[in-house]
Amino acid sequence: MSSQADKRTDIIPVILGGDIGVYALGREFHEAYGVISTVVGTGFIGAISHSRIFSPVVVPALDGPNVLAAVQKIAADYTDKKIVLVANTDPLIETLEAIAGQLPGNVVSHISPKAAFDAVCDKARFSELCREHGLEVPRMDVVHLAGDDPIPSSSTSCGRACARRATRTTSWSRSSSGATTPIWTRSRSTSAATVNPSSSAPPRSCSRTTHLPCWATPWP
Repeated sequence: MSSQADKRTDIIPVILGGDIGVYALGREFHEAYGVISTVVGTGFIGAISHSRIFSPVVVPALDGPNVLAAVQKIAADYTDKKIVLVANTDPLIETLEAIAGQLPGNVVSHISPKAAFDAVCDKARFSELCREHGLEVPRMDVVHLAGDDPIPSSSTSCGRACARRATRTTSWSRSSSGATTPIWTRSRSTSAATVNPSSSAPPRSCSRTTHLPCWATPWP
């Protein structure tokens, strides 16, 4: 918890979403500055809805028009304060980029330039950037899942356990009706053609590109 000297009365954090990541951001704001964060979302986990350090605002959808309307109302209600608008998922960062030019004057949202965002939110490109800067990342193969043809086992060099995810979560979010980002797993004894989704998987006819981080830990 912040000391009385650190407490800020001039800002109101506004966080998009309602998951544990949003809770973590709000708690950081509270511990650093002693502020209550406004959270804008379609629903909230219990840690948020039952907490005294959050003020929930429910919207029908976390799309550009609904988010903009909610932020405009908050800004109008607190014209004497600076609204610090943040999000921590790729799709919601993309939403902030879309509405950035329409935000009220007392709202600040420090997001990266679109070119930088597009580079790092593509997991395949992000891994390349990490390696270019000398950062260790799990080995990765990119597998295209469009069409109905079986995925050949040679499409992946993973010799151990693999975690399969959509390369761009922003594209996945738009085409999966708000489903959470799926993760597939593959045992050492199966081929890449026999992939079993652990959550709602897309039809194989949908265009998808996934990346396979090849973790060093053997499959149990």
